[in-house]
Parts: sequence; structure tokens; C-alpha cells
Amino acid sequence: MQEFRDRAVRDTYINVLHVLDIFEDLSLDGMAYADGAGLNTTKECLDGTRLEILKEIVDWIHDPDVNVPRVFWLHGQAGRGKLAIAHTIALHYKNVGGIWSCFCFTRDRQAER
Repeated sequence: MQEFRDRAVRDTYINVLHVLDIFEDLSLDGMAYADGAGLNTTKECLDGTRLEILKEIVDWIHDPDVNVPRVFWLHGQAGRGKLAIAHTIALHYKNVGGIWSCFCFTRDRQAER
């Protein structure tokens, strides 16, 4: 039984190293981005605001349920803070080592709607 455990641990370790090698070789430099996609740190929510929706989005991101929708559709009237919410979430995950960006439809980009 101990031999089985030792082998399982070794095989797991080897697989983790293999995944790390793949991740280190991953380059997103050549990836095509939508015009206007990115992160603007000046457009984040003011401290202490929008906490309920920010928590809802973070909970959705981390929900392990396979039936959770893959897209979080943030919608509402103009000027309600959707852009700030999206940039706040993207900035949060960038700061913790994630790869995030935003793409938002705005009035001055009517052709993309």
C-alpha cells in the first residue's frame, strides 16, 4: 500500500511539473485583442461603493458549479457604473496575479453594438 501511495505522489508531482512547464511557455503576446479591450485603472469604483455587486461577481467567478453560466452579463442604464464595476473586477484580479481585461460597449463606439 505504501508503494502505491509513493507512486501516486510521484506521478502527481510529475504531472504538476509538466503543467507548470506548459504554463511558463505560454505567451499571450500574439493573442488578438478586441479594439478597446484592456484595463483602465482610472475607471474603477470609488472605495466602499458597489460592494454588493462586486461580491456577487467574485462569488460567480469562484463558483465551482459546472452549471453556472460562463458569461456574467452586466447591464443597466447609462451612467450607472457598469464600466467602473468591470474595471474594478479586472484590476482586482490583475493585482492578485490574474490575466484580466475589459471590453465595454460605449455610446461613442456605436458601430460595435
